[in-house]
Amino acid sequence: MLEISALIRAQMEENERKRLNGLRKQIKRKVDIHEYLLSLGYQIGYTTVCIHIRSQSISDREAFIRQSYLPGEECEFDWAETRLKIAGAMRTKGRRVRTESR
Repeated sequence: MLEISALIRAQMEENERKRLNGLRKQIKRKVDIHEYLLSLGYQIGYTTVCIHIRSQSISDREAFIRQSYLPGEECEFDWAETRLKIAGAMRTKGRRVRTESR
């Protein structure tokens, strides 16, 4: 079990490195870590992997509050940057989205 624990910890550390480098969309989810362990020949359940990850990490949770407005009353503008590795070089691509209330 210590070997599996070390493998899970390594995957979590890799995820943290990706977060710090702006690659949060490329982190491995719990199911990805579980499949990785299965590909190495370990027989471990998905729930066991989830419990282990939860015990090793304290995550900041965000709250989402649904709001409603009359049509045309509100408009939201979002900007997002995505970091991609293209031809061996890290590049930042920006996107913008404008959403009107329903």
